[in-house]
Amino acid sequence: FPSVSLIGGAGVAGGDLTDLFEGDYASGWTFTPSISVPIFDFGTRRGNLDAARANADAALASYEGTIQQAFREVANALAVSETISSRLEALEQLADDTGVTLYLSQERFKSGLDDYLTVLDAQRENYNAQQELILAHLDRGLNSLALYRSLAVWDASLEEAPGE
Repeated sequence: FPSVSLIGGAGVAGGDLTDLFEGDYASGWTFTPSISVPIFDFGTRRGNLDAARANADAALASYEGTIQQAFREVANALAVSETISSRLEALEQLADDTGVTLYLSQERFKSGLDDYLTVLDAQRENYNAQQELILAHLDRGLNSLALYRSLAVWDASLEEAPGE
């Protein structure tokens, strides 16, 4: 685009330095308008404009990608949450059932109906079920953490250990 500038000045002039202080001086002023039209910039301004538009488009695309990533993370965390809830219910039932099986096999061993290997096998199954239940609770906690982070509810001050 063309640019327009106006320059003005005022001052005094004298033949000698003493003329300025004795009142024998001439005063004057100048006014200079200036117009600059870029005719021969060889497309530099057009290229700068195109580059600025491309940078704006890239920033917009990056922003939209970030928003889509956030929605994807929230959707994934919510879907996993449903899966973990049903898995927890099933594992709690399994842990209860293996606990009952362990109790019954211990009673059968005390009665002399089964050998101790059956008790050990029931105990192993009960421990495995308990361990799976603990891991499922851990998964639920990690999923909740991922959901809080994806919703930007996470407080960064919680990451610092006390005393740091």
